[in-house]
Amino acid sequence: MSNNELIEYNKEISIPDHLISNVDFNYISKRHDVFYLRVSCSNYSNNSVIILNSEGEELYNCGFIYRGIIVYDNLNFPIINTFIQNSMKYFIYSGEDRNEILSFIKFFNSIELKKYEMFFFNKITNQHEVLTILFNETKTKYSVYCNRDCENETLICSFGIMKDTDFDFYIEVSPWVDYVQMFGIALCFYNLV
Repeated sequence: MSNNELIEYNKEISIPDHLISNVDFNYISKRHDVFYLRVSCSNYSNNSVIILNSEGEELYNCGFIYRGIIVYDNLNFPIINTFIQNSMKYFIYSGEDRNEILSFIKFFNSIELKKYEMFFFNKITNQHEVLTILFNETKTKYSVYCNRDCENETLICSFGIMKDTDFDFYIEVSPWVDYVQMFGIALCFYNLV
């Protein structure tokens, strides 16, 4: 199974002007890639949602917790967890507990579209940064931008539901971006799309 059978690469997604990493440098994507979520039993745990690469290999699995989801690697080690405080604010934490906040997402009221901003510390640049997340209701997909409304604005990720496939959800990520950070964003909205 190749990802071309399921989804064409979004030609608008491109490489940002700097590396973006909030979880770990080891998760920075080296290529334009697509990941898929499917409700299914994991090969590595009792969890019921799995994340696959474009070749259909299970890379991660997800367990549901109160108002959130934990992402585990294939050794069942918790990497991140999400927490939905309410429809206006979401958090992404390191590991399994809710002690170390990696980032938070806040809803901003906008007449023309649903807009969110993710505030995080970039471990590569050692600076606080903001990503903008926009929801397209007609296409039921989200788009993640760095440098939104600037000259160097870049679409770095998109995610949304999939119809007429074996998969429920896709996450498409550009090179130079922490894909687990993008998983965290997508999982905050997973049940809302």
